[in-house]
Amino acid sequence: MSRFNAYQPSGQNHSDVMSAADKTVAGEPLADELFEDEPLKDRSFQEQLDHKRFSRFSVGDSAGGKFNRFKSLNQSFLEVGSLKKFKRRVFFDLISLVAVAAVAVMLTPLLPSGSVAADRLGYALPFDAGVKNAVAAMRGEALKDIHEIVQDISLPWNELPCPAPDPGCFDGHNYKDESIEVVYYTDRIFDSNVHFVEVKIASPTQIRTAWAGGEAGSKARESALTMAKRVNAVVAMNADYAGYKPYGICIRQGHTLFVKPQNRFDILMIDKNGDFKMMFDADLAADTKLLESGDIINSFSFGPTLVVDGEIQYTLWHTPIVPAYNTKESDPRVAIGQIGPLHYLLCLVEGRKTNSPGVNISKLAKIMHDKGCQQAYNFDGGHSLSLIIGGEVVASPHGGLRTMSDIIFFATAKQ
Repeated sequence: MSRFNAYQPSGQNHSDVMSAADKTVAGEPLADELFEDEPLKDRSFQEQLDHKRFSRFSVGDSAGGKFNRFKSLNQSFLEVGSLKKFKRRVFFDLISLVAVAAVAVMLTPLLPSGSVAADRLGYALPFDAGVKNAVAAMRGEALKDIHEIVQDISLPWNELPCPAPDPGCFDGHNYKDESIEVVYYTDRIFDSNVHFVEVKIASPTQIRTAWAGGEAGSKARESALTMAKRVNAVVAMNADYAGYKPYGICIRQGHTLFVKPQNRFDILMIDKNGDFKMMFDADLAADTKLLESGDIINSFSFGPTLVVDGEIQYTLWHTPIVPAYNTKESDPRVAIGQIGPLHYLLCLVEGRKTNSPGVNISKLAKIMHDKGCQQAYNFDGGHSLSLIIGGEVVASPHGGLRTMSDIIFFATAKQ
């Protein structure tokens, strides 16, 4: 129907709903009656225009004389006073409609929405509409369009402690607020017990490091639990035990502690965007421009690299420097991976136990790859294995936590 056509009730002709009294206004016949026997194409231009103007309005709705806003072209001019005033009213009506439409468009992104993202394992967490822009689902699947968490919050790089987690946001070992979501789960892989923690954050400032004694580079030693509690970590894990071996390249929270390449280690770098990059220590040491750029926030000297750009890495395992790593034995293992932007996976494999012998580096790389990691790196394992969530020990080696120099952790940005 043309926007100029008047509304007609279904099954009724326009003239059927008009009384005889409705058909004239001030003694003048209505426009339809003037041309009832004359085709529209044969009328003058002004007559056709008048007919179209009139047909925009509905007429009376009862024989008792109740009329709609405009009963005819003539009456419409009487009510608005003149054609000029009539056009002005139509103009302001159109402006009002445009304004209403514009407001509706602006408000649309603010309306609540929800979704469920399934993962490769066949299960997902339902979207919680009560948490603004929260993460839909986790557990092992790299989400394609990441990031539904709020993006306009961050933490100062060098201030500790971080905001304390909200106790009400914990559900067992899982945690979720508007800036971070943590999902913990376990699995049996290669006849060993494996702990996984999947983390999504709103800001790269939420993936951080902490040092024993509260000062990077100190000779103090503390358990991962002590350090995690002091900095208010939501989840924390042992890293490369940098204080035990002051070689390689160590940058913590933007400060370079030492550059002592040994020409045998892979270096994991976490840049200011929270992205993982790996380089051989000698190559990184030679790249003074990169080292001095300020782009590297944290670096770790352990390895080897497990996954790069979604592909398992074997290169270093077949070179003379392999003895730098205990690659072939089944042992407790610790790894960290990046699934996507601000989306990470922690993996801790229990080992040296009757029911959980552990895995070698090849199997660890396969685990991280199969969980969707695009980048993955091996951390210090063995007796250093430590996982802390919400101030509680979730995974530890046989005999309990050891003291060490440093941890890597994730913090909430919720104030």
